[in-house]
Amino acid sequence: MRIVQHQLVGDRVFTLDDDGDLRDVDPVTGAPELVLAGVRRFNVSDAARRLIWQQLGDDVSEPIFLRDLDTGEDRQIAVNDFTALSWNRPGDPDSPATGAWAFAAEGDYAAFYGPAHALAAVVRTADGAPIEPPPGARLRGNLGRGFALTRDHDDETAWLRWDPATDVFHEWFRGPVGTASLQLFAVDDDFIDYVDLDESGHSGVLWRVDHRTGETTMLVPRVGAGTTVLADGRYLTAFPSRSFFPFDVVVFDPDTGRYTTVAADVDNFRFFPDQGVLFLGGDHGPGLWAAPIPPR
Repeated sequence: MRIVQHQLVGDRVFTLDDDGDLRDVDPVTGAPELVLAGVRRFNVSDAARRLIWQQLGDDVSEPIFLRDLDTGEDRQIAVNDFTALSWNRPGDPDSPATGAWAFAAEGDYAAFYGPAHALAAVVRTADGAPIEPPPGARLRGNLGRGFALTRDHDDETAWLRWDPATDVFHEWFRGPVGTASLQLFAVDDDFIDYVDLDESGHSGVLWRVDHRTGETTMLVPRVGAGTTVLADGRYLTAFPSRSFFPFDVVVFDPDTGRYTTVAADVDNFRFFPDQGVLFLGGDHGPGLWAAPIPPR
């Protein structure tokens, strides 16, 4: 028996083996409990206690069900008629999520990835009711209580936040078709913060789009790995000090526009609010080191 898929959900681990048996495993004791047999693939929503699972069938067109994990009730919500193209089995790097489901935050809605990011289906998880997918939209993941979508308009691509509960759209970026240099940083009901990565892919500009005003504001001119907003509103981030590695850990103050170096040429680092930055190596030499966050 070989585990082909697993998902950590709260204090449980769900595992699927190559025979199609889906089990709920206690990670402390290792005690397994059979949930379902004949499963091809699954996705679990922690908040809503919902399981979406695809039935093991002919590997061409297979039914998909929504299960209430509290009651054990199943209802069919879709059919995957592109099973042979799903889960990156053809090795398509542009559509690795094909065949998977994305749950919106709090698990109230789920969306189905079709080939080339097509939005194949959307359902309300409380009852499995279908929601009409927006025409021409491609699914890019969940985004708060909604989903990130893209739509092409002539030679441009619009990035949208869609709330299926209200059918409201917020455009938060527009750029050349094929733009793939965006990295979400923070999502709120009123705004989205994202990083527009530079050519290196290791750093970029942090922007905020305000849904209420439609305005886009630059928050930080350059952010990199491990970016964290400190309690006083400054940003802790890290840039490659040479081409890709190691890193300089810095603090950016948006009030002054200045960067202050915390540690230089580090191999790895972690931020702890009560200790500062712990890092390996750096200009101090081998070993584990600690550096406080400089005062404002």
